[in-house]
Amino acid sequence: MRALLGWLLAGKPQRPEYIALKTFIDGQSLGAEALSVCRLLVLIVLARLGFNAALGRAAQRLARARGVDEHHRDGRRLLEECWVLLGNAAMLAASQYVVLHRNAGCTYLSTRTCLAGWPAHDTNPAVLGYYRLELAWYLHMLLKARPQPLPCRLPCCPLALLPPPCPARCK
Repeated sequence: MRALLGWLLAGKPQRPEYIALKTFIDGQSLGAEALSVCRLLVLIVLARLGFNAALGRAAQRLARARGVDEHHRDGRRLLEECWVLLGNAAMLAASQYVVLHRNAGCTYLSTRTCLAGWPAHDTNPAVLGYYRLELAWYLHMLLKARPQPLPCRLPCCPLALLPPPCPARCK
């Protein structure tokens, strides 16, 4: 183990293992990766719209019937939570499939093959596909978030020399 650790820590960018990695990070492959993530992002957004169209009214009726206050009677919130739960469960299932069946023998209980040939070992296309899917899922989550406006009265910091600037809409 100490020999392996020493070999890993003694790496230099000129080693042949690192040269192979440099060729992966060129403009064309990065652009192709971004395009595949964008395709997945569009598919996720379309699935989201279909999910909302199919279950929107049912979620609204259920929220109105079971909600204890006005906040909980909003069917859009219930629909949102159902979508996130379904998506995260699908991501968990995909990650487990990749780890257990497509990870070149590297599992939770046997990590011996994880570092074999590192950093020049090949990555299974299923692992790269999962990474793309994960990135598209989290980008989708960022797209749906609405930025909140800054309050007009920002808290004063005693260490600041000048008060924080006030947004133009508050003047």
